[in-house]
Amino acid sequence: MKKKFAWIAVIAMVLSLVGCGVDITSVSLPTDIVMEKGVTQQLEIEYGTKADAEQEKIAEAASKLNLTWTSSDEEVATVDETGLVTAVGAGEADITVSVSDANISSTTHVKVVITPTGVEAPDSIELVTNGENSKALGAKMTPEDATEVKLAYESSDESVATVDENGVVTAVADGECVITTYVTADIPATAESAEAKPVVDEVVSSEAEVADSAADSETPDDAVASEPEDTTDIDSSFGVVPDGLSAETKVTVTTKVEQITLNKTEGILTVGNSVTVTATVTPDNATNATVNWTSSDETVATVDSNGKVTAVAAGSATITATSESDGDVSADYALTVNKAAAKPATNYSGTGSSAGAATTPSYTAPSTPSASTPTYVPEPAPAPAPDPAPAPAEPSQPSGGDIVPGSTEDYDNRYKDFGQWSGTDWTQDSSCGTNQTEGD
Repeated sequence: MKKKFAWIAVIAMVLSLVGCGVDITSVSLPTDIVMEKGVTQQLEIEYGTKADAEQEKIAEAASKLNLTWTSSDEEVATVDETGLVTAVGAGEADITVSVSDANISSTTHVKVVITPTGVEAPDSIELVTNGENSKALGAKMTPEDATEVKLAYESSDESVATVDENGVVTAVADGECVITTYVTADIPATAESAEAKPVVDEVVSSEAEVADSAADSETPDDAVASEPEDTTDIDSSFGVVPDGLSAETKVTVTTKVEQITLNKTEGILTVGNSVTVTATVTPDNATNATVNWTSSDETVATVDSNGKVTAVAAGSATITATSESDGDVSADYALTVNKAAAKPATNYSGTGSSAGAATTPSYTAPSTPSASTPTYVPEPAPAPAPDPAPAPAEPSQPSGGDIVPGSTEDYDNRYKDFGQWSGTDWTQDSSCGTNQTEGD
């Protein structure tokens, strides 16, 4: 009895495969498919028969088959009872269809990918040859979990700055350049990818294209440092590298000012005077060696753009030289301003005297100068010499009359030895004007 039922089951299965006079011998699915995450795709089955049959009869026979669909990894892809596949997450899975109660099945390899939609990179970065001379670019793809792709970088001028495969930019010399970040395929060479290669060849239209595709797959990893002419050719089987996904970053490289040195650090000026302070910048190849000058108190001293300091009023002020490119680098000049010294004033006054008397001068000393500024004090001018006394007048010849010797008329006793003056002989006075007589 059991054998009878077994034979009945076999006959029913055969009749189902040979429905409507069509003998279905196989089922077939696409060998490989690539799906974007979140996308669905209906799998179509191709049925094999022993002999040629009309499509309508094949379809009628297929409708009577009891099909079962399964997924090897439902976190990557799922499939329903009609063969509708949904891409769930990045990865790979096998979708299998089998005919119940018969040793007939087919499997398709599903790869779920996440295609990048853009590239983000900073608009600009600054590097310093004698400071922060390297910096990570920090570029990224959107979405960040894009699969089978990676970022590559290229510098427009490696004499200014270079960039490595990790996006680290390094300064070389002062100047500007552009770092371009772009998306390129990143397919590791594995046994699976090698086995899948014939599938790729099926979509290539000529033997020449097959050779080109194979050459691309053998390109070493170092080649990603340079942008390929056509990034879509790198992964022609999957087509997950859209064109035009790139971003540019302007890089500026400078040499900063490390120190400012002044030729003098302190000084003293008198109001109205000036001095020029010279600033020297280190290193001498600094990109911007400009120095800005300021005064802490412009009511005491001012300073111009060339470092010329002018004293305005008594007091103290600090003159500062500051790097234009780095406000943290500066140097100071401490200034003391003194009042201008008073001009010495020398006054002479004298009292006139009668004829023959010396004039007595009076001297007024100059005001005491400031202790901080030496002042020249001239020695007093000598008093003027007194006018010489007038010589005694020669006696005029008497016009007549007598002069009594020793009288008031004879005021110097000149005539005391002459007796009565008669005015008869002036020459008898041989004393030459003295009061001595000849022979004395």
